[in-house]
Amino acid sequence: MALLAVAALLAVVVVVNRDPAVVVETVTVEGEVALDAALYTRADLADPAPALLLAHGFGSDRRSLDTAAVALARRGYVVMTWSARGFGDSEGVIGLNDPDAEVTDVSRLVDWLAGRDEVARDDADDPRVGIAGGSYGGATALLGAAADPRLDVVVAASTWHSLPAALAPNAGEGAGVLKTQWLSLLFTAATGIPDSVEPERLICGRFAAELCDAYGRAVTTGALTDGDLALLGRSDMADPLRSLGAPTLLLHGLDDTLFGLEQSLANAVAIRDTGTPVSLHWVEGSHSGLGGPDSPGWATMTDWLDRWLPVEGDPVAGPVEGPFGWLDAASRRIRTAPLPVGDAGTEAVVLTSSGQRLTGDAPGTAGDGTEDGAEAGDDADRPGLLIHPPGGIPAALSTIPGFGSGDGLLTSAAGAFGGGDVPGQHLAFTSDALDRDLTVLGSPDLVLSVDVAQGPTTPPQVVLVKLHDVSPGGATRLLHSAVTPVRLPVGGGEVTVTLPPVAHRVVAGNRLRVVLATTDQSLDTGVEPAVLTVPSDGGVRLTLPVDPAPVGTTLPVLVRVALPVLLVVLLAAAAAVAIGRHERRLAAEPAALGADDPVISIRGLVKAYADGKVAVDGLDLEVHRGQVFGLLGPNGAGKTTTMRMLLGLIAPTEGEVSLLGHAVRPGHPVYGRVGVLVEGPGFAPYLTGRQNLTSYWLAGGQPLEDANMARALDVADLGPALDRPVRTYSHGMRQRLAIAQALLGDPELLVLDEPTDGLDPEQIRAMRQLLARLGAEGTTILVSSHLLAEVEQMCTHVAVVQRGKLVVSGAVAELRGSTRTIVVRVDDPSTARSALEGLVGPDALDVEADGLVVDLGGTATEDVVAALVAAGVGVRAVTPRGRLEDLFLELTGADGE
Repeated sequence: MALLAVAALLAVVVVVNRDPAVVVETVTVEGEVALDAALYTRADLADPAPALLLAHGFGSDRRSLDTAAVALARRGYVVMTWSARGFGDSEGVIGLNDPDAEVTDVSRLVDWLAGRDEVARDDADDPRVGIAGGSYGGATALLGAAADPRLDVVVAASTWHSLPAALAPNAGEGAGVLKTQWLSLLFTAATGIPDSVEPERLICGRFAAELCDAYGRAVTTGALTDGDLALLGRSDMADPLRSLGAPTLLLHGLDDTLFGLEQSLANAVAIRDTGTPVSLHWVEGSHSGLGGPDSPGWATMTDWLDRWLPVEGDPVAGPVEGPFGWLDAASRRIRTAPLPVGDAGTEAVVLTSSGQRLTGDAPGTAGDGTEDGAEAGDDADRPGLLIHPPGGIPAALSTIPGFGSGDGLLTSAAGAFGGGDVPGQHLAFTSDALDRDLTVLGSPDLVLSVDVAQGPTTPPQVVLVKLHDVSPGGATRLLHSAVTPVRLPVGGGEVTVTLPPVAHRVVAGNRLRVVLATTDQSLDTGVEPAVLTVPSDGGVRLTLPVDPAPVGTTLPVLVRVALPVLLVVLLAAAAAVAIGRHERRLAAEPAALGADDPVISIRGLVKAYADGKVAVDGLDLEVHRGQVFGLLGPNGAGKTTTMRMLLGLIAPTEGEVSLLGHAVRPGHPVYGRVGVLVEGPGFAPYLTGRQNLTSYWLAGGQPLEDANMARALDVADLGPALDRPVRTYSHGMRQRLAIAQALLGDPELLVLDEPTDGLDPEQIRAMRQLLARLGAEGTTILVSSHLLAEVEQMCTHVAVVQRGKLVVSGAVAELRGSTRTIVVRVDDPSTARSALEGLVGPDALDVEADGLVVDLGGTATEDVVAALVAAGVGVRAVTPRGRLEDLFLELTGADGE
């Protein structure tokens, strides 16, 4: 089911170009197989221009690149996209970038461009042309440029170095550990049911027969044969990259679980060793194809093209600056460094084991029971115990193809499918809290000492290694979503493992944790049962490559806790000035949001105070575009604290907050696209309502004509009172004026704390209609309120929080329908109540004007009706009562607002 949830990632994306500045011409490139292609040129193109070939990702076709092609054509390039063999409307079969098929097609396309008048030339048969692609298309770009020297520049995103090592990784001897989730998803995305195919080839679809057979053998036996490895190895990069002479930019998502970071690093090193200019950037995100203008690597790519394939002028010669860049998750800033290979500072990390302990006397057996905790009395020095269950089921869920481990989707999916590390199948080894920031840059070394008790025919056992960053509140981050399989020797023993590269800063106060596990849904760990034991001390030794470059001063714990308190007034003032500022709004980068990306993303949010109170405790929440989202909870649940952290008014203790695709901090320019009403309105009492709105806008240094004053005055609906001093206003009038002020800048996001407080019924109804209209127009609205009936009518989605934790979140209609409450209309309510008390209990009954309200609990509706009929009570109607209030009180108890 997890695969079904992400199958859309590889679906063909059909985008129709509606940009009149770009002309799109559909063409067919003839040859051994006919390729469906398209040419994008600027409508006003007068002189020949450099060309760009764009290669699509696996399971897609040329149409998925329409947005990127249009954007690049607008920059002045002649852009060509095509569907690779076996995809879209192109002929042929899928050969996984076979050098004799898909790679030769790149040269055919260059030949075709050489004959076009729109394309600039370096020689008669040598067009000035570059190539870019992501994933499958990234490999096409690298292999095509290595084979054809006419290609002048390369951009390759999220692709492989060694296809066998990527699809079947293994740190020890053997044929690899299959990435079963990814293999299944990729295979099914490219097969389907073709229009016309022989019945015996239905399984293979448009795959080349030898690749289809290799996949079938691998998933049946759990391993790749030598022949299968050689077949996949046809597309390896090691040898071809020795011939690559075109300046190359490599982009890679930090949480790519299909092609790990080690794949792009190996490509960068191979290209660097030839003397060819190369730059490697690890950007935010998981596995994807070539991104469009909103993607994390777009600006880096266009800068690279401007340098090496400029629309006007000559390429910029000279050394490449910043050959390696990576996103520092702690600061949300890009850092640069040399490629993370070779000599570097190292730091050994002391790890203390915790988890399931062996309690029996015989080594390698489970004994009579287990006990959690490494320090539990006499068991503290006993070995740690790991079990690989028969069949490898149940299995942990660490990542989902295309999403990695850091997304909110995985959090919900893991709960739905019983995910997470499975008890008895994992051991954790954790460091002490760090007293300073530690930047890990490169491949850590891990020494494992694991004994395996197994039968004589059992194949070598696989153990999975995961490296986590753990915050003081217990929130964990699986670094780069990487799960590394290690194939142990028969019987076990000591194994030295080089883990995939890491680019991550662990901040002071956090801990590092190594988790050893025996199962994961993403990998084929076999079906044979086995028992593994790890010594209590010295079983796991971790050495980290450390970047010695400082990233800033690490403040002492006391100062880090006290500083936000000391500066809270200044931070609040800075944030208040930032919110609504038009010039800052224009300065903020456009949101890199897809249609399904959240406008508000809160992950692991914690707010703890010096007195020990925890107001918000590991909160995860997402709000999507156009939603009117209600934040509900009892008094003290953490709603207002969450909103204050969301707006940069107070600093979180830990966790991440993103608005409109930007990780926020106090004063961030993105706040210029947010309208706010939190903790009541504040106005100059001696100014009129109109003067307050005007002064607020002008205080930001903005021209008054840029304010949407007409809509603001319409929302305020104050009539003649608009020109009276605000000191004469009622609370409700001030509230309406405050919401009007929040709307002055046409914000994309509204954050409203109790927006209907003090309004009369007619004004509440008008407010409800206004918020519904704004949501329908695409404005996202976050509302905190204690008026449950109003929230039910006002909001499309809600989240209930209690004691700083998320209790439930979802669409109002779905949550309302999840309640188990009915209303029974009867002739004799008193007799009906007596008849039902023994069935559902007295606390489950209530009398309201519309009848007898029954909380069913585990009782069926028909049993209630039968009990009433047996008591001689006439039943006139039975209807479900789905009210948000019922769900709220059920989840939060009697102390709800």
